[in-house]
Amino acid sequence: MLPTFGGQYLLFLAIGFFCVPLLEMSMAMRLCYLSRNYKAPASGGGKAKSDIEKTLAEMGAVNIGLERTTRKSKIYDFFRTFRSVVTALRNIRRDDVIVLQYPVKKYFALICHVAHLRKAKVIALIHD
Repeated sequence: MLPTFGGQYLLFLAIGFFCVPLLEMSMAMRLCYLSRNYKAPASGGGKAKSDIEKTLAEMGAVNIGLERTTRKSKIYDFFRTFRSVVTALRNIRRDDVIVLQYPVKKYFALICHVAHLRKAKVIALIHD
């Protein structure tokens, strides 16, 4: 579950040993993320992104796309990610807080645009 303070959820950004409040969420807000196909989930960027998705799910966040898959085919990856993005665009609601792991291929700007049109907030998580 998310940590609460005064009836509101707090989302923290961890930087080394420091945690800073990133966003105060009211009870009506829904924490969401977008799952994708990862070609190499056990190494490099794929593992980090898979771990973040797992952590978000454990925090009670909702996957607004399709479930995570792990296939190495580039063609499958393209179509699966596209279907997941389209599904996510349909599932965005007002006051959602969407955590996007940058880069989301070529769909980042589109997801942000639709989210803002629907009065949702977007958090871009950049892996370093």
